[in-house]
Amino acid sequence: AITAGGCEESLEVAEQSPVLSPCCCRRSDEQQASLSLRVMHVVDPRSNMPSWSSTKCHLWAHVWATSCILADMVAGLPRDALSDCRVLELGAGTGLCGLTAALCGDASTQVISTDIVEEACELVRSSASANGVADRVRAQRLDWHQSLPEDLVGSCDVVIGSDVSFVGAHSRPVASVI
Repeated sequence: AITAGGCEESLEVAEQSPVLSPCCCRRSDEQQASLSLRVMHVVDPRSNMPSWSSTKCHLWAHVWATSCILADMVAGLPRDALSDCRVLELGAGTGLCGLTAALCGDASTQVISTDIVEEACELVRSSASANGVADRVRAQRLDWHQSLPEDLVGSCDVVIGSDVSFVGAHSRPVASVI
């Protein structure tokens, strides 16, 4: 199973407290080669938020257990399931699920990871570069309360999102996007 275990401990072993820390996630089974990816995340969003952060809500800055479960499901898909697909990730946060889709797909798989918070998009871009899939992962800001950008309307084959209705008021806007 993909896990994000040990991510928080990385702060204690660092000489200086970094704002960002890589989180290594692995999946292996008999049918697929091992998958290892690095996901950048904010180590302690409550007390260590970078000065460039413009948001007061830091839900996007964590690798949540539900993201690991969804990433595991995506990683378990047959390799060709995402071939020639455009994958839209809603509420990307750290981007774990979208990055998994990019890594488990092939060169034709395109992922659009979206979040309302620009800092989350910056983290996804960093993680995509660190994993060698920056050419297949685009991170962009998306507000579910506004109209969907024209380039996303009807153009995605797969929509994924983990904990996107965690806040009850998000349910209707998320449904309208889908």
